[in-house]
Amino acid sequence: MLFPLATVVLLHAMQTVIAEHLFRHMEAQLVAAKTIECRFEATFQARPGSKSEGSLLVAEGNKSRLEMADDRGEVVAFIDIVSDGKKITTGAGVTGRPRDVLKWQNEAIQASFARAGVLVPLFARPGPYKDTKDFKVADALLATDFRLGARTKLGAQEAQVVQYKLVVHGLERAEDKQRRLEVTLWLDVQTGLPLKRVVVAKEDDMEYKMTETYMKLTLGGKIDPKKFELPKE
Repeated sequence: MLFPLATVVLLHAMQTVIAEHLFRHMEAQLVAAKTIECRFEATFQARPGSKSEGSLLVAEGNKSRLEMADDRGEVVAFIDIVSDGKKITTGAGVTGRPRDVLKWQNEAIQASFARAGVLVPLFARPGPYKDTKDFKVADALLATDFRLGARTKLGAQEAQVVQYKLVVHGLERAEDKQRRLEVTLWLDVQTGLPLKRVVVAKEDDMEYKMTETYMKLTLGGKIDPKKFELPKE
């Protein structure tokens, strides 16, 4: 009777190791990339019918750009964050004067994107746009408790599901400034890169779900330098 139990325990341990290995491989690719170009779509369960589309661009020299349009009926809200490597500014939808780029900015953006996606890091402190002396991704976004899910398909692409818990420090509205989120990640079997991510947060009796689908994710490609030019005043 002990042998079947031991087999189950061993199998579970192996699946945990495989799940974390797949996650770390994905994370290593994103963190090491010289450029990232991602087009994404995001939906929010808390606001039925709300859908955002946007793009994230990252290039060497601390250059980055995040654009997002959120269609809320007759009103369209925009986020436009641009860094030319020296200064970073926000555009329509979020206002702010240009400020100095922190030396670890892209390190934070790329690591945060790997662990939490595009939008969650915008609400976490410390985060890519918080004026702190240095950045350690585990201090802001700690990934833990990995589980191996099913092999499935997203459209024509074969995907491997990986689940994990994400401890987010300093998340806005969290009373203890820390919240544990449940994350389900679909990884492209061929490239190891993310295809889709669902993040679930629970607060009292409420459950909030955010889904990001990465319609295009390219590493190491050439990006037009004009994309990183600050908007003219």
